Amino acid sequence: MTELTGSHYEMGKQHGQKLLQYRAAISDLIEAHQKKIETYPQGAISEIMKEMRDVLSLHSPQTLDMIHGIADGFGLPRNDLLSMMMGSYYEDKLTSLADMGFQEIGCTTWAYSGEKKHEERILLAKNRDYLISHRDLQIIFRSKPDKGNEYFSINSIGACNVFSSGMNKEGLAIVDTRVPSFDAGPGLPRFSLMMHILENFRYVDEAVDYLKSVPRMGGGNLVLADVNGTIGSAEVGYQNADLLQSDHGFLVCTNHFEGPSMQKHYRQKDGMKEKDSKSRYREVSRRLSNWKDGIHFNQVKELMAFHAEAFSICNHGGLNRSEVTSTISSTLFLPGKKGFYFCQGFPCTTPYEWISFKSDKE
Repeated sequence: MTELTGSHYEMGKQHGQKLLQYRAAISDLIEAHQKKIETYPQGAISEIMKEMRDVLSLHSPQTLDMIHGIADGFGLPRNDLLSMMMGSYYEDKLTSLADMGFQEIGCTTWAYSGEKKHEERILLAKNRDYLISHRDLQIIFRSKPDKGNEYFSINSIGACNVFSSGMNKEGLAIVDTRVPSFDAGPGLPRFSLMMHILENFRYVDEAVDYLKSVPRMGGGNLVLADVNGTIGSAEVGYQNADLLQSDHGFLVCTNHFEGPSMQKHYRQKDGMKEKDSKSRYREVSRRLSNWKDGIHFNQVKELMAFHAEAFSICNHGGLNRSEVTSTISSTLFLPGKKGFYFCQGFPCTTPYEWISFKSDKE
């Protein structure tokens, strides 16, 4: 775990300086990204970069400050790092102009809120699927901004907070999934939205109101839970969104859109990928619908470690092929306890570690 404190620029610079041994790896990722976008029209790339700088300058200067700090801390070009952070946006906007396949990501996320009589009734979970080689670049930050809430984030070295998921000291937790989308535009990326939500809010309804008020880049889903037992999901596009809230039951998001506004904007790249996403969605929903007496962690861990012949929630990908996506971590957020269980690896074989804002351990 790495601690970051101060302004967004200062936290970014500490990120780079404290993890300087990874400079070569981040430089390699930037180089690989630049090769991926070479077939895109360079004029379109320049236009997108200008659009994104403009929208971030207006709506999230904190994001630009942090990216600049990270780049300066590592001694890497600021524009190159920002461009790498926009990789999925290039895909959504420019694939029709240059048909180049980016790696699709298959995260599984869900939130559960049970009856108040059960002590442990609220849980937000995510299996993070990414390139297997990226597991060694995964890190937990404990961020203490000079303004706003302290928070943990499950992050990637070289990426702006919050790049995958996180929880703040008030017990508000958030996770995301990637969904290829036609409804993408110059707005805040999910990692910016999640960072602002964790820094500024305590409850799901506040976060949902915020999502309605700012321009969103689109291209994915968010799932949230808070200490009161409210859970929420947001399938977000640039112009459209499907937002749900509940104080009981469950919500699930994988790598397609389910809501009426966003379904038609799902960019289907691969029929098998869509089938996999919907199979995971149905399996999680089926299991959670049978939970009547609160959360039992043996059931939770069994779900996150699920394997089947046709699809898996714990995805092993290809162990010896770095370009293949697999599950690189599993995180179980408990808002009521203001902490989380974290598994760095396959949840079917790797134990979970408890991490919280309290000094005592369970």
